[in-house]
Amino acid sequence: MSSSRKRIAVHQLQSEFHVSERRACRVLDQPRSSQRYESQPRSDEVPLTKRTLYIEPGSPWENGYAESFHSRLRDEFLAIKEVREPDCGPASEHAVAG
Repeated sequence: MSSSRKRIAVHQLQSEFHVSERRACRVLDQPRSSQRYESQPRSDEVPLTKRTLYIEPGSPWENGYAESFHSRLRDEFLAIKEVREPDCGPASEHAVAG
């Protein structure tokens, strides 16, 4: 369980069972120092996220993972050749080296 979920659980234990923060933290194995931690979002987080999520059209190099995936996928499909055998009827796909 993550620390943020444990913080929520500690608050629930305190309100429902009327126990101290110390006891609730001990039960959930939550250090009290992290119990009192309050995350503060960065001031530039929203603009940074928007910039990160938007990729300009025509600039796939901004997303190396997708570019690598598409390159491998393209190579695999180009390596497959469609072979028609006269007595088999419709086309069947066979991977042919080369």
